[in-house]
Amino acid sequence: MRRRMIGLVLLGIGAFCVVAALAVRLVLAPQLIVLPLDQDGSSVATGTATVFYPGDLTQRSNVPVRAGRDVIGDAKAPGAGPDVAVWTMSLKLTDPAGALIAVTEDRVCLNRHNAEAVNCVSERLDGDNRVRHSGLSYTFPFGVEQRDYDMYDTTAKKTFPARFSGVEQIQGTEVYKFVQTVPDTVTEQMEVPAPLVGGPQGSDAMADRHYSNTRTIWVEPTSGVIINGQEQVLQYFQGQDGTRGVTLLDGLVAFDKDTVAAGLDRAREAKDQIKTLTLYLPIGLGVVGVLALVGGALLVRRPRGSEVTYRRGERARALHAQPGS
Repeated sequence: MRRRMIGLVLLGIGAFCVVAALAVRLVLAPQLIVLPLDQDGSSVATGTATVFYPGDLTQRSNVPVRAGRDVIGDAKAPGAGPDVAVWTMSLKLTDPAGALIAVTEDRVCLNRHNAEAVNCVSERLDGDNRVRHSGLSYTFPFGVEQRDYDMYDTTAKKTFPARFSGVEQIQGTEVYKFVQTVPDTVTEQMEVPAPLVGGPQGSDAMADRHYSNTRTIWVEPTSGVIINGQEQVLQYFQGQDGTRGVTLLDGLVAFDKDTVAAGLDRAREAKDQIKTLTLYLPIGLGVVGVLALVGGALLVRRPRGSEVTYRRGERARALHAQPGS
C-alpha cells in the first residue's frame, strides 16, 4: 500500500512538471520576454566631420564630433501598457567646444513583443505629433533572423531596409551585421543666404536640404540588443538650379569602446535570462517530470511475480481453513 501511495505521488509530481514545462515555454516566456516599459539606455558615438556653422556661415573640416543619445521609457505615457512601450530618444551632436550641431527628440510607440513601431497618441518627432513611425527603432526583436528588417530614419522620416550582411564576432559574442542605406533624400526646402548655394551676396535663395546615410549595425541575435553601430552621414544644400551648395555635415561616427562594452553586458544578461525561460527551465522541468512519471508508474504497477506469490498464499490459506483438513 505504501509503495502504491508513493507511486501515485510521483505520478502527480511528474504530470505537474510536464505541464509546467509546457506552460513556461508557451505561456510564461512570451509574457515575460518583452521590451521593457522602463527602458533606460545611452550611447556615445564619436568621429570627425565637415561641419557648417550657421552663426558665422563658415564650413570647417576635420571637426571632432560627439553624438550622445539617451533612450528612456515612460511607463505612464498615454498608450503604454502590456503590449506597447513608449520610448523617448534624445540625440545631441556637438563639437569639442560644446557647440550644438544637431539635435533630435523622437518619441516612438513600440510593440513590446516584436519591437515594431505602432501608432499611438504619444508618438511624435521633434514636437510634431503628425509623424507616423513604422518598422524598427533603437532595438531589434528578440530572436533576430538572418533577413532584412525595415528601420525608421528620423531625418528622412521614412523607413528603409536594414539588409542582413553576415555573422561576425565582437569580443567572443556572435552578432548579426545589418547595413541600411538611406539614398539621397530632400528633407526640407528653405530660404537661405544665396551664397550658400552659389548665388550673389546680399540676396536670399530657396534651397533643398539633401540627406543620405549609410548606417551599419551589429546586433546580438537572441536579445536583439544593438552592440555596435556607425553612420556615414552627408547633408548639403542644393539650389533650385541644381547647383551644389555648402556641405552642412559630412562625416563618420561610431560607438565608442564604453558603449560597445555596455551593450555586450546588456546583451549577455538578457541572453542568459531568455535562455533560462525558453530552454533551461522547460528542459529541467520536463526531465524531472518524465523521471517522476516513469518512477511512479513502476511503483504503482504491481510486479507479476509478486502477484503470483500473493495468489498462491491466498489459496493455501483457504485450504487450511476448510473443515476436516
